[in-house]
Parts: sequence; structure tokens; C-alpha cells
Amino acid sequence: MSSDEGIFADNLAKICVLKERSLEVDSKKSVFDSVYHVLIEFLNLINADKHDFHYNVAAKKCLELLIKSIDNIDTDKLFERDPIYALETVYVYLNLLNLPGIKTYLAHRTINEQLYEKYILPSIIFKVLTSATKASHFSVHDSQKLNDYNETLSLILNCVQTELYSCTTSNYSETTTSILLFVCTYSGKTILIPDLIKTGFVKVVAECLKKVHE
Repeated sequence: MSSDEGIFADNLAKICVLKERSLEVDSKKSVFDSVYHVLIEFLNLINADKHDFHYNVAAKKCLELLIKSIDNIDTDKLFERDPIYALETVYVYLNLLNLPGIKTYLAHRTINEQLYEKYILPSIIFKVLTSATKASHFSVHDSQKLNDYNETLSLILNCVQTELYSCTTSNYSETTTSILLFVCTYSGKTILIPDLIKTGFVKVVAECLKKVHE
């Protein structure tokens, strides 16, 4: 076992247990809650250590197993059955985007940073956000509360625009595709639209979609 694998050993052991539990019908919600906490531990590991983990086999295995656990849970069904839980999850995962490592990555995006680009953002964070947003029943109070995330939403739109306007082909990255799916789902929530129009969010989303279809 290499030193890097040792760093991920405890995290990997927890994720292996979660993957097995994710197949149990009665454990879906508790496993999903645990996925979040294990993900936080993983993000803290890669942010606190000075090693470059982007090509580390153990790090990728952790994320692949986490993604498999989420797939086994079937978040669409989980959130459809419990819209209140879905809404709580939207806030929790929006807050993840404010973690230093993720925020820095979104602001200074480098496509070859594989852990964020291939795994963490498209297959975990934005996948969950899209699924939870789709099932959530937002209120007027939520619309006002979500204004606190305008800076975060602006950051992810800028991240998308950077690739859309620099890419010479239509082969956009998984992260860009997953963000576009999320922002379309988010901006499609009727009660949020007035505030999203005021902040210019809807306009930018429309410009991004127009660019994609050129």
C-alpha cells in the first residue's frame, strides 16, 4: 500500500460499507446521509494534503464507489417520495459549492483536474442537486433565502461560460453538461423565476443554451 492509499484507507473502508448498504431497501435515506459525511471527509483529505491526488488510484476508487452508492440509492425516487428531504438536500449541496477547494476549482477551472472534473462535480454534487431540485417544492420564503446563494450560482454559470466560449467543438465536459442540466432545472422552478430574472440568472442560462445549440 502506498502512502497515498494509506491516506484514503479509512475513507475507502467506510465507502465500501456504504456501497453494500445502499442495496438495502430500508436504508436508502440513512446511507445517503452517510454518503454526504464521507464525501466531506474525502474533500477535507484532498484539500488538506499537499499531494496531487488527481491521478491517484485510491482517490478515484473512493469516488467511483461513492458514485455507485448514489446510483444504487436512486436519488430521483428517494426525493420524489420526500420533497421536504429533497429541499433540505438542495441547501446542503449548494453549501458544498462554497467549500474552499471546490470554490477555487470553479473559479480557476482546469479540465485536467480529474477528481473534480470527472467525479466530484458531475457525478456527485450536480447530479444530486439536479435530482433534489427537480423534486423540491420551493416556497416564497425559499426564493428569498436562495438569494444568499447568488454569488455561488454566478460562479457556476461563469464556469460554464468559460468552456462554452473557449471550446471549438460541441464536445463539452461532463462538468459543464451537469451544470447546465442543474441550472435548467433550477431556473424552471416557477416560484423562483421572478428573483432569477432580477439577478440576470435566467438571461445567462438562456445565452448558454443558445451557445450550446449554435
